[in-house]
Amino acid sequence: MSQLATGLKVSQMNGVKVYNCSAGKTMPQWLKDYNSGKVQSLRYNREYRDRIELIQDFDFPSASTCIKMSNDQQYIGVAGVYKPQIKVFDTNELAMKFERHIDSEIVDFSFISDDYSKIIMARNDRTLEIHASYGKHFSVRVPKFVRQLAYHYPSCDVYCASSSNEIFRLNLSQG
Repeated sequence: MSQLATGLKVSQMNGVKVYNCSAGKTMPQWLKDYNSGKVQSLRYNREYRDRIELIQDFDFPSASTCIKMSNDQQYIGVAGVYKPQIKVFDTNELAMKFERHIDSEIVDFSFISDDYSKIIMARNDRTLEIHASYGKHFSVRVPKFVRQLAYHYPSCDVYCASSSNEIFRLNLSQG
């Protein structure tokens, strides 16, 4: 068993690497060492500096279909299936900011603000939904099934690539 520079313990068997995320000290061991005076400053403690922090609740019962980061790189959005939902995680707090259940599966989504407060989603029932921080704000149906969408910030346009050779444009400032 070897140890990476990040503090993960790695074992390899038949060419398959297994990473052990829980190989470090537990909280009672840290407290015991701290109270006995073995740990002087966490600044110089290599185990503490090389620790790995995981985001809690970063899972879906069945599968996730799309993962994107916000423009300010502070939030991660994940769309999942069964039950169709979207979850947004805060990378500073390493926790889930919110989760919302949607009527049908999300094909693609995009953050349309710098943070998590405005999101546009393309659903598999030909619907585009715009969500604000308080919940669903607006929805519109498009003529064809959307496969991918992109948001252009300077013009406030949402471009939707469809299942055919057509691209649809929705201007969010004009409606």
